[in-house]
Amino acid sequence: MSTKRVHSKLTRTVTAIFAIGAFSIYGLGQGSSTLKGVARNESGANVANVTILFTNQVTSEVKRAKTDANGMYSIQLPPAAYRV
Repeated sequence: MSTKRVHSKLTRTVTAIFAIGAFSIYGLGQGSSTLKGVARNESGANVANVTILFTNQVTSEVKRAKTDANGMYSIQLPPAAYRV
């Protein structure tokens, strides 16, 4: 095999490994995050059994979370801008 061919093959291999690594790191940052909160009414009291809607502002996909007996909720959402 010529030196030029070996160099070309090595370059392609290193480029492929770099690309796989870069996309793997990119994928790690795309996980979901947990959002926690408390629903309160106008007087400041916690509100139980309320459904809170989280609408993705780009895709219009809606996710729901229901408050517990203490008005607390927790939901996992992928990174995006949401309307609550």
